Amino acid sequence: MFILILLGFLVEIIITAISLVLPVMLFRAAWNTGQSWLIAGSLGVGLYLFAVTSCLVCVTVYRFLPKTQPGTYDLIKDSQEFWKFVIAWHLRLYILKTPAAWTTRLPGGKPFLRIAGSKLGERVNGPCFDHILDFHSVDIGDNVILGYNSVLSGHMGKKNNGFIVGEIKIEDNALIGVNAFVWPDVTIGKRAVVMPGAVVYPGTRIKEDEVWGGNPAVKIEKKVKSD
Repeated sequence: MFILILLGFLVEIIITAISLVLPVMLFRAAWNTGQSWLIAGSLGVGLYLFAVTSCLVCVTVYRFLPKTQPGTYDLIKDSQEFWKFVIAWHLRLYILKTPAAWTTRLPGGKPFLRIAGSKLGERVNGPCFDHILDFHSVDIGDNVILGYNSVLSGHMGKKNNGFIVGEIKIEDNALIGVNAFVWPDVTIGKRAVVMPGAVVYPGTRIKEDEVWGGNPAVKIEKKVKSD
């Protein structure tokens, strides 16, 4: 375990070093001009370049990491699968503690999630690194809205050293409410609504046009289609 932690720090240092190359070159060029406005501008542009570069490196590495396949595992018996998950998880944490986390909150940030393995349809509203805990585990259709502070988690811990890994599939025109939490192995049908604050547990199948809410989430009603 110590070796893995040490390796993780080494990877973070390498990613940081690569990401600083362009900002440092830009700052040095501005410094040599002696123009204070260029120096100040290079700091701002350099910070943005660092965020974009570090994010691009991280999501590219993440995409090619071996991933834990969907299923139910034991932390002790299936330690190899667990460590695959841990390595990918810590790379995500590195993104969140650097300016790289800004990139998906800005216009044009969705491609970074797609590079990491997220399947995102057209006009998906709201996805960023804060929403999606396991980038490769989500398959989101067109015109889906992810409410503020909602979370999609492709993993879940269980009692007696168990953990679940699974995909979250959200079909076209669905709505995930504010502060809702969706666990792995969940399917949310077309035009379905998950109410604010709802918690959708593993194995749940929400059909088209249904409205679910509560903790655990249960079916409240079926939406009435307008003519």
